[in-house]
Amino acid sequence: MWGIGHPNDPEGHARARFFRTYLHHKLAERYLHQRRESAGPRLVLAAPEGEDGALSLLCFALAAQVRGYRVLLMGAGSPSTACPRRSPVAGPPRWC
Repeated sequence: MWGIGHPNDPEGHARARFFRTYLHHKLAERYLHQRRESAGPRLVLAAPEGEDGALSLLCFALAAQVRGYRVLLMGAGSPSTACPRRSPVAGPPRWC
């Protein structure tokens, strides 16, 4: 028995794609239903064009929301012109 997505498994790619899509929808649903009444610092999350980090971004967004951040999720494959550089009232950028 091969693992999911093994090159010799003819159905593996389809199963892996189905599971990735299922997991993405579940994480996105949880992100959208989280409480957003936090007064913490703002956090903009985006991945550059050509990157496929949607699941990673969703997981990080959920973790940040739990810790009190106000998250703006731009998503994976965001063009660089769509991402805000810095808010004029935000002060210096902070890395966590």
